[in-house]
Amino acid sequence: MYDFKEFIDAETIRLSPQDALLSFTNHPLVHFFANHDNKPDFMATATLKASLFMALKEFPILVGHIKSADSGLDAVVIDRDNINMPEFVESASDVHYRDLNEACFNWNVWPVGVATTGAATAPDKSGIIRLLSVHIVRLRDNSGLVLFCNIPHYILDGIGYYEFLSRWAMLCKILCSSGSLGRSGSSTDIGPQPVALEYIFDRKRVKVRLSSCQPPLSTLAIKILTRSSLASKLLSKMAFSARARIASIGMRVDYGQAHWFYVSHESLEGLRNLAAAQNGGSLLTTMTSYALLAALVDMPVARAQRLMKYARSAITKAASAVGTALCAVAAGSSITATHHVLLNTVHVHQFIQPQSGCYVGNPVLLHPICTPLEQLDHETTAASFVDAAARIAAEIGGIDEAHFSQYIDTLDAHPPAHARFAVFATTAPSMLTIVDERPYKMDSVDFGHGCPVWVSGIPVQMPNFVAFFAQPARMDDSGVFVYVSLRPGVVRYLVQDAFFTKYARILF
Repeated sequence: MYDFKEFIDAETIRLSPQDALLSFTNHPLVHFFANHDNKPDFMATATLKASLFMALKEFPILVGHIKSADSGLDAVVIDRDNINMPEFVESASDVHYRDLNEACFNWNVWPVGVATTGAATAPDKSGIIRLLSVHIVRLRDNSGLVLFCNIPHYILDGIGYYEFLSRWAMLCKILCSSGSLGRSGSSTDIGPQPVALEYIFDRKRVKVRLSSCQPPLSTLAIKILTRSSLASKLLSKMAFSARARIASIGMRVDYGQAHWFYVSHESLEGLRNLAAAQNGGSLLTTMTSYALLAALVDMPVARAQRLMKYARSAITKAASAVGTALCAVAAGSSITATHHVLLNTVHVHQFIQPQSGCYVGNPVLLHPICTPLEQLDHETTAASFVDAAARIAAEIGGIDEAHFSQYIDTLDAHPPAHARFAVFATTAPSMLTIVDERPYKMDSVDFGHGCPVWVSGIPVQMPNFVAFFAQPARMDDSGVFVYVSLRPGVVRYLVQDAFFTKYARILF
């Protein structure tokens, strides 16, 4: 085994309030690779492991331990004498790649036990929170491989996740092409290595790069981040491991069942034409595909959630009414009791990239947009869709460096904001979180035998969550794959929404 410890320097990386805001969730993504050429050395274990430890030299944060500090502002402590060794598990499956491909990668056909972690960050059986978990599943007859890789969101965002994964893949590809790794896989078998890239993990760099001209945040954002409650006070005083256990247990009780939908290029063009027609024949310059997709999904999902509540028994409805009232008290924000909240996950890397190197962290802004619940009583029309899309486009398009700076300052001034947000996210009666994963470098994850044929979230995820994907092996297909995780039973109401199903079709 390639010994990388000698290259690991002692370091303490202080995590920020911005990191803490996302600390409860994971990046549990699954990548499917095909051995199209039937190569016997297809993604060999020795090469995968050697290149992984080479990549960890450049991402030492993934071998550190999270140590708790005041108000949840923890640190990652890196110590070569106390390495938080990544989990690397390999197994074999009787499932053939052909079976997966023919089933369009429906998770009913997946090998058993692909995901070794869940959607929520939690300590493992030994009580350690692993910052990197990898599970390699070799498919029958060496027909392909399934790679599950998880990194806690507390450490980095989705763009950082794929910076690591693509770097690991590139190093593996170099070893494959050079043949510099011998059969033993020892460090003496590794020839000249590529020049290391400079990855920057210091959160202080974020503050240095931001503007001092700061417009105010929205009223809802201020309430979510600053208004305290008894629940948030208790949560903020807990160590991260305790908070993580609570979040993990909570997600087992209140979870989402995931489904895949597809919005074709023709459907996306149809949405653009609809928006243009409502604007006198021309598309607003601020209108983006994200705004169109978010508007397409948001109201139908919120309406489906509402219909699911109506369909429950009288006792359940009464309990739900009481719960809604308690939610407003717990969240400390009465607006959430009367409004549906669309939480947009906005990537803001462009505002903080250093002069040299690549910053890896959580340059993400959570931007809420609220809509009165009574609007859910009406079916989506062309006019209401375009109004929603225009509003999303205007608000997201208005986020600039100064706005992000104010967001960071607000978090810095209120360190327990992460606890307040966690309470809000788990008690808001109607909310949907959307993240656009299309900018991620999924097509760069080539270990020497081609990029993944399919990339997927896990079948059980946090509820009320949507992600937009561009599948790397289908880059010529300009349609969008939509991963939707909803509480059990809600999807049957979603597929009855005439406007939604006109532009999106369910895959599984």
